[in-house]
Amino acid sequence: MQGWLAVADRAVSRLSIERNGELLPHRAVTTEAVAVGDPVALWRPGRIGGLVAVGTVRGTENTPASVLEPPAKAVVFDFGSISLSSPVPLKALRTAGLTAFTHSIRDTDRSYYRGDFGLVRLDLSREQWAGLPRLQRASADDPVGSIPWIVPPGTVVQRRKLHDVYGGSRSGYGGSSGTTPNTFLFVRRAPAPDIQPAPCWDGDILSVPGCLQDGDYISREIQMLIHHLRRGLPLRVFEQQRQLCRYLGECTVDQEAPVASWVRTGVRKPAGRSTDATRRGRSSSRCFACAS
Repeated sequence: MQGWLAVADRAVSRLSIERNGELLPHRAVTTEAVAVGDPVALWRPGRIGGLVAVGTVRGTENTPASVLEPPAKAVVFDFGSISLSSPVPLKALRTAGLTAFTHSIRDTDRSYYRGDFGLVRLDLSREQWAGLPRLQRASADDPVGSIPWIVPPGTVVQRRKLHDVYGGSRSGYGGSSGTTPNTFLFVRRAPAPDIQPAPCWDGDILSVPGCLQDGDYISREIQMLIHHLRRGLPLRVFEQQRQLCRYLGECTVDQEAPVASWVRTGVRKPAGRSTDATRRGRSSSRCFACAS
């Protein structure tokens, strides 16, 4: 059965705001004959790496002005089975008889030179593809080699001590850690909900306000959060009050609608500038839809 292995991005790609507000961060560019509905597995490389997500190809579109032959196209993924905190290691896949992963992982390095950007063939039977979520659940039950995350939901910790153990920025909105495979998001209860949107739950969906930004490019903090799944990193969400943080749990940014809404916040005046130098770029808040 034709399927694909996508390699998690090592870096954050630059995202621009489309006119319709749509963002598709979970995608790759390839010259292969990928079809909608093909199964796809997401592989996170590195010391604490492994199989972290399984899904399907949701859509494809030709890339403009492609110089590759055959022409390259962008492939959009939809991952249904996600195990970012408990990746299935290569050893477990081999034990299950899935030796095709070994060959495909070797091919991913060469695929960059062909313009495929980390997307290669992964030939498994239909039964083997259907059995991958079962291996993910087994890895979560027996987390050998997984991320040593020891903070249960509801725990209150000092942010300084959290970063001492798991890395990451000690201030600000959040971002990815440089020392452990984690992405953090810190939300605060809005002091004036009529001026700034407040985090809120709608069933198992958590919507949170994003940080302010100028122009048509997404701020780096937002990019790290939007890309957490494509990079194979779990997103840890905390509610912060001063230096204390309550861990809400691991969330996943909504794959189909990472932007819940755009909020125009007006024009800001740069510090130390005259009124004539007021920056008139778009400044907006960004809302996430996260599923626990």
